[in-house]
This record gives sequence, C-alpha cells and structure tokens, in this order.
Amino acid sequence: MNSDLNNKAPRHAPKKRAEAENTQKTPKKPVQRTGHAADAPSARAANVRAQALKSEPSKKTAKKPAATSAASGVIAVLAMICGIFAAGFGFLVRGVKKANRKLDVFRKTEIQKAVTNSILAAILLTVVIAVFGACFPGIRMGWGRTLAAFGADDKAARIAVKAEKSGYDSEKVMSLRLKIAKGYLEDGRFDDALSMLLLTKQDDKDTILLTEKVRTAKAEKLYKDGKYEEASRIFYLLSDDETALSRYYDSLCAVSVQAYLNGNEAESHKIMMSVSGAGKRIARVLTDVTGDKKKAQELLLLDSFKPETLDELEKTIQAVLEAKSNMTESKIAAGNRHTVGLTSDGRVVSAGDNYFGQTNVSEWTDITSVAAGAWHTAGLKSDGTVVAVGDNSEGQLEVSDWTDIVMIACTDYDTIGLKKDGTIVFCGMHDFKEASGWKNVTMITGGAYSIGALYGQGTMLSSNVSAQMKAGYLFADLSVSGACSAGIMYDGTFVSSFENAPAWENVASVEVSSTAIFAITTDGELKSYFFRESDDPKISVSKKVADVVSSGTHHVVLFEDGTVQAFGLNDLGQSNVGDWQL
Repeated sequence: MNSDLNNKAPRHAPKKRAEAENTQKTPKKPVQRTGHAADAPSARAANVRAQALKSEPSKKTAKKPAATSAASGVIAVLAMICGIFAAGFGFLVRGVKKANRKLDVFRKTEIQKAVTNSILAAILLTVVIAVFGACFPGIRMGWGRTLAAFGADDKAARIAVKAEKSGYDSEKVMSLRLKIAKGYLEDGRFDDALSMLLLTKQDDKDTILLTEKVRTAKAEKLYKDGKYEEASRIFYLLSDDETALSRYYDSLCAVSVQAYLNGNEAESHKIMMSVSGAGKRIARVLTDVTGDKKKAQELLLLDSFKPETLDELEKTIQAVLEAKSNMTESKIAAGNRHTVGLTSDGRVVSAGDNYFGQTNVSEWTDITSVAAGAWHTAGLKSDGTVVAVGDNSEGQLEVSDWTDIVMIACTDYDTIGLKKDGTIVFCGMHDFKEASGWKNVTMITGGAYSIGALYGQGTMLSSNVSAQMKAGYLFADLSVSGACSAGIMYDGTFVSSFENAPAWENVASVEVSSTAIFAITTDGELKSYFFRESDDPKISVSKKVADVVSSGTHHVVLFEDGTVQAFGLNDLGQSNVGDWQL
C-alpha cells in the first residue's frame, strides 16, 4: 500500500508545487462573505462572471435577419409536411403488407398470382394518385405563399392563376393575391398591384383598403416626379378622403403653375379656376413645382399668383356653376337610323327604322329627357327611373332597377345613368371599370364606344384615353364620340382633342359625332366642322338653334321655337321630322 502511494506522489507533486508558487505570486483578495458559508462558491462564481464581462468589449445582440427567420419557417413547414408524408407512407406500407399476406390464397397458380399482383398494383397506383391529387393544390399554394414572402411575386402570381383554374378554394387564392399585391406595392410596382387587386373581390374590405393605399402611393410618386396631371386623376378617385381631396387640388394647382412657367398664362388661369382654395395652397405648390423656395417666393409676388387674384377667380367659377344649373336636358336624340324627340307634355315622338323596336316610344309618359344608341332608345322619367326599348343584344336595356337617376346618355351599345349622389351606372357592351370609380359627377355624355363626364367644378373625365383633354380645364359643356371629344370652357372658348378643330368662340353648346363637330354660339348660331368634306350635307339654317344631335350620317337641329329640321341620310325615314313641334 505504502509503496503504491510513494509511486503516485511524484506525478502530483510538480502540479501542487506550481499551484503553490502561483498562490504566492498572486495574493488573494479578501472575499466578502454574506449569508451562509454554503453560499460562498456561488458568490465566487458570480465575481468571476462579472470580471469576465468587464474584461470583454460590450456587444450588441445581432438581430436575426428576416430572410433567416422566413427560411427557418419554410424549413419547419417542409419538415412537417415530410413527416406527415412519411407517417402516411409507413401506414400505407403496413396496410399493403397485411393485405398482401391475405391475398396469398389467390396466388395458387402463376396466372392467379399475375392477376392478383396486377390488381393490387392498380389499386395502389390509384391510391397514390388520389392522395397526390388531394395534397398537390395545397402544396402548390403553400409554395406560392413562400415565393411571395421571398419577393418572387411574379412566380407566385402564376401559381395563383393555376390554382384558380384548378378550382382551388377561391378565398385562399384571393388571400395569396392580396399578399402578392402588397409585394408589388413595396417594390413600387403600382400598376401590377392594381391589376392583381382587380382579380380579387371588389367588395372585400381588405381589397378596398389596399387598393386605396396603392392608388395613394402611385399618385404621390407621380406628383413627386412632376407628373401632376396624372396624379390629379388618381387623387380624384380617392376624393372621399379629405387628404386625397386636398392633394387633388394641389395637383391641379401644380398643373396651372406648370402652364404659367411654360409661357401660357391664359391657360394657367383657366386651370386655376377649378382649384378650390387656391390662394391658401399656392405657396406650397410653387415650392413643389420649382424645387426652389427663393424662386417660389418671387413667383408669389406676381399678380397671377397673389391670393387675392386667385380668390376673384374662385368667385367667377361660382357664377359659372349657377349658369350651368339652369341648363335644360336634351329634348332630341339620334340613333343609327332613327330619331326621337321629347314633347312639352312629357311624351316622345319618333321617326325612322324600327327593326329592333327602337321607336316603340309612343306609350311613354312623364319623360324628362331622351337618349339614343345605335339601335336602342332610352328615356328618363321624372321619378328618377329609366325606360328603354330596342336592341338588347348587349344588355343595353337592363335599366329596370335603376333609381335616383338625374341624367342619361348612350353609346352605340351602352346606356349610362348619372345618379343623384354623383356616381354613374351603366349597362351594355363595355365594362367601363374606370368609370365605376368616378365621383362628384355633374354631367355625362356618350358616343360611339366611349363615355365622358364632368365632375367637381367642370373638370373632364373620359373612358377613352385618346379623348381625354388636359386635366384642370373647366368645362360648361362636353361631348365625346370614340377617340374625339370637344368642350366649352367657362368663357365660351371651344376646345377639342382633335388637333385641327376650329377655334370657335362664344360657344354655349357642343356635339361630336363620328363624322363631325357641331357648336351652338351664345347667339344661337349653328357651326359645323366635318372631318371629311364628302360627309358634309351643306347644312343651312335661318333660325336660332337650341340644340343639335348627330348620328354621324344624319344630323338633327332643334330650334328655339320648338320646330325640328334634319339633314343627311334619310334612307329609312330618320330625317322625317319636319312636322314635329317640341
């Protein structure tokens, strides 16, 4: 025993001596003891940790990247899916083995064995296909959500299309599309986001809120980029919101400033007249447009931008609006080969083709205005309802449920109604999606395949981009037909989207058709301009004109004394209106 101890001692001795030497070199610090003696080791450990923390530089905890978190989530989901499939596969294998053993009684001969195995294989294949078919849409949608989370929105959008075509849950498809639209918004792809939102339920609360958010972001970006006219149209669509309405007027004010800086002071004033509270916002807008506060202050000293000057312009517009409110509705309308007129007692007379029943209007009563498409006729009743007859091949007569209508118009194959609340309704061939968002509308017009409107204080909107005239112009009257439009400004100036249109002045009313532009001056004089000389029937009138309408091939004039005269084509009697008294 002693011998063993003596043998082991030398191995430990150097270590103990080294510890002893270190102890002698570094004197121990007195340890403050509190509490029980059993707590001493814990206190020493705490001191050691404290010293270690002091000796290391402080480090901030690094945040886990969002991509890493998303990747971890995806891996977890994939692992769970794999686990479910593994469990299902294991259960299937055990079931197959059990069934296989029981089927041995049918494998007594080689033929029976082959038949049994074939049937078993077919059953297994059917089960596998069914399981895969049931699970695949869900897996695909999960992958679509993952792609959207990682910003691969275009690929996720393609998956949404495939899922919809396969009949997958529409709510989940819509949820994915909303997620994709949010991604497009974050990337500044506003048009893609709006297109994606059009594929979701338009009455869904999330869709409505996100659509407004995208439109606001797009409008602000356009304003920032100096595209004030485009920004104004989008802000107008959001004008239910007070902030958006204010930004709409800011945009129009900026359009006016741009016109002034481009040397067109007259145009600048015309646009500024449609800006509510221009005097209060002009200083900020001048800075936005010029990008220079010093230059903005210099412009603010000019007469054109003095607040008192702008206030006078706003008073002028109020007078124009009063005059517009006294305008009467149309009493005549021209279809492709028929004409209708409204008598003073609320009845309707007609002439021309009745192949589709478009002139079956003799029984109508209590009518306040009429409109005509290519082969149909519409009438507005005093109670705000609408009646229509004629061709209904495109659903243009589906007006029986319309109420609170104050004005009607027609394109060739559509019927449009203006409601009391300033919104519009329509039926027929075309899906005027943009028009469904128009607000504060005061007048509507239609022709060929497009519609137009005036809103607010007389600013124009058109369903046809080519017919759209400059934002901010203030119109007292408007007419559109296809890609052409014409309007009358507050001072009687005639303007048109057609570049070669005449420069008429003192104009009170306007009409555009596929072949010509007509205008009536404040003195009741009829003016006309035909795009092709061969279409001009050489119209000549000697009495004061109250209204004019045109189908493109025949043109009908209503005089102030209530008589009517027509010019042009009369192959089906559409111009036989000489005996009318309206």
